[in-house]
Amino acid sequence: MNIVQALDDPTVFRGVIRDRSTWGAWGGFLKALFGLSMDDTEAETFRACTGRVTLPTAAFAVAWLVIGRRGGKSFALALIAVFLACFVDYRPYLATGERATIVIVGGRPAPGPCDLPVRGRHHAGRARAAGHDRRRDGGRAAAHHAGFH
Repeated sequence: MNIVQALDDPTVFRGVIRDRSTWGAWGGFLKALFGLSMDDTEAETFRACTGRVTLPTAAFAVAWLVIGRRGGKSFALALIAVFLACFVDYRPYLATGERATIVIVGGRPAPGPCDLPVRGRHHAGRARAAGHDRRRDGGRAAAHHAGFH
């Protein structure tokens, strides 16, 4: 199952996007990111946003996105992270007993309430102190934000 099929599947992500008509550009981005075929509208948007003429035929390993406030980036990247965590088999890349971790790194202008500056470092102190950075299966969940000062 690819990410677009997961979006359309009622047992996976269907219904998590309130208004699919407002999500056309993100759908095209997902298709480009994962090297899936695009319709004419998505291809036109891809070319306009990237300046590329040739459409991707394979998935990208890295994507850099510049998106303004309220652009849907947190939701879209969370969706991608959940898809990758649930539908990609990482066992060929892991040593015996090793666990895969999906980390989402985001930037914001200043440290927020989950980042506590301690002697020049930022720690997710509240979550760590409360034990919320540990999952029941022993794996670790981590969210890191880069501060721009």
